[in-house]
Amino acid sequence: KVLEWERLDSGEVLQQHLSLVSTVIMDDDYEAADDDSISIIDLEPFTHIIHLVLKFLHANEVCRVESASKKWCKIASSPLIWKYMCNRLFEGKKHVRIEDGKQFSKRTYVEALNDSQRKNITAEELMQYHWEFSYKRCLGSDFTAMEPFFNSQTPRLRRFNSNGRLESLRGYEPFDISDWKWCLQKEKMSSEGKYDNDDDDKFLTVFPPVSRTNGSGIPTCTSSAIARSFQVEGDRIVYCGHMKFPVLGVKRVDNWGWILESTAVVFCSFSLKEYVDLSKESL
Repeated sequence: KVLEWERLDSGEVLQQHLSLVSTVIMDDDYEAADDDSISIIDLEPFTHIIHLVLKFLHANEVCRVESASKKWCKIASSPLIWKYMCNRLFEGKKHVRIEDGKQFSKRTYVEALNDSQRKNITAEELMQYHWEFSYKRCLGSDFTAMEPFFNSQTPRLRRFNSNGRLESLRGYEPFDISDWKWCLQKEKMSSEGKYDNDDDDKFLTVFPPVSRTNGSGIPTCTSSAIARSFQVEGDRIVYCGHMKFPVLGVKRVDNWGWILESTAVVFCSFSLKEYVDLSKESL
């Protein structure tokens, strides 16, 4: 069972797991078998022991136990069991969405599991999190030399404010980003399966770029990577400052955290180092 738990986060196993659990959990009218004749003995005195045993099962297996009889259904649907199932599922996960004060249940479990498969971020989430940030190596040695993350220092920290501006919360910024503007664009694909890049120009027409901050020691980006579009499959964030930036693609990773990434930069809703270790890729 322990080995099977470790396989739970793999894509195929997770989808199968979610499908099996959902067939029982999401049916509010679900009732267990009426025939309790299979329960030859009274289960009440053994409830505590049964709870301990059920903790070693997967959620879909607990659902199957429920279907045995009304007595088994009462025991297997206990909030104590599903609190344990939820805590095991949530271990090491980021941004678990549970309503405050909500009792743990089968529905809590499957709603969280479904939410973990969501690829589209909300504007509220975008503004709620503090994002660790780094430029990428492809921009050249000028950028990597001044980038804290590449010099074993704490990465920059930025926030997307409700006024449509970016804010620096931590770390030296080579540019004044206080006037940089952002806009969340929900998933919109063309008939060819690609984004219409004209949307970027429309955005820049509404929000014209501000002047670049002058000062000594500010690196100049001449990399062709900055001019390329970054193909993404879900939502994206268009933002601009002293120049037109590549769009940020939004993606969800295995620990349920969010990544905003372009050909030039990466924003991470959790530890940037943890993301690099998780993805096993260098920036």
